[in-house]
Amino acid sequence: MGDFGRTGYYLLISSFLLTVFGIIMVYSSSWIYSDYYYGNSYSLLLKQIVAAAIGLGVMAFFIRVDLTRLLDYSGHLLVIFIFLTLVSLIPGLSTGGRWIDLGPLSFQPTEGLKFALILWTSLAIDDLGSRIKDFGQGVAPFILVVGFISLLTLLQPDFSMTVLLISAVGFLLFVGGARIVDLGKVILLGLPLLGGLLVLEPYRLRRLISFFGPGNDQLGTGYQLTQSLIAFGSGGVVGKGLGGSVEKFLYLPAGYNDFIYAIVGEELGFIGTLLVVGLFVVWGVAGFKIALDTESEVLSLIAAGITFVICFQALLNFSVTLGLLPVTGLTLPFISYGGSSLIVTLAMVGTLLNIARR
Repeated sequence: MGDFGRTGYYLLISSFLLTVFGIIMVYSSSWIYSDYYYGNSYSLLLKQIVAAAIGLGVMAFFIRVDLTRLLDYSGHLLVIFIFLTLVSLIPGLSTGGRWIDLGPLSFQPTEGLKFALILWTSLAIDDLGSRIKDFGQGVAPFILVVGFISLLTLLQPDFSMTVLLISAVGFLLFVGGARIVDLGKVILLGLPLLGGLLVLEPYRLRRLISFFGPGNDQLGTGYQLTQSLIAFGSGGVVGKGLGGSVEKFLYLPAGYNDFIYAIVGEELGFIGTLLVVGLFVVWGVAGFKIALDTESEVLSLIAAGITFVICFQALLNFSVTLGLLPVTGLTLPFISYGGSSLIVTLAMVGTLLNIARR
């Protein structure tokens, strides 16, 4: 598939290790759930393996694809995933307002939307050139696009994905040369709006309250965070051993998904959680180095955007499971159960490796 250079191989190896580790942890954290709800302890594991196999194939495709032609269709991809996100809002065609039902499988279109938005935003910023410093021509159009997309993700409802998408576009505008004062104005106006949306929705308000006092309602709104902290605490330095988790016995909700990092802490201890963080640090450094080493402005933006999104999502997930942020619905890239997330993540890895070959 070509020579990726040392940096590219660091990215490839860390991606492979994170994916394999994720498959192991999905089984370790989900077998009791799978057995209880599906009558087969391997149910979620098999789905994750299938997703990994598809994801590796997709990654190989994106390593070899002509990125120039891909960028030419970035607008079309964005429209397609916006349309699919709209479809996910139609009752009967989706599960939970986020996943489109495809028989035995389901697909979360906002995962693809995340990738398409990075491609389209990077190309648009590159096309603008110095005009990015003009608020009306540079920043304002992106506010309209991401504002419309945010409306859709909020209707799902998926507040955490909304924050991730807005942050990704904001980051790309920053590294793309937009004036800090313009971005500051958007932040000053946007934070109160997002804060209002956070407290106006009853379930989000309850999550916020439980964040500031999880011990006050350990069997109610603070239950998930309390169980997560118990998992980390009981794991200690070296953990209970792989497969030794107690919390996965239906005590910790989403222990195989959003809160899989807590199961890592319980089974592999502080050392295990530190190794996971270390792999993401290696991955992130490699990704940003690829962005810096690329001569093409648009490809540099794409590489930086992909690296930011995956690392920022991982950071948010770590923070939530450790009680540093209110509970959200974001998965841990590579590791959490979820076929859509894994496939799109590996597609983005393939794109980074494609850029590294140049």
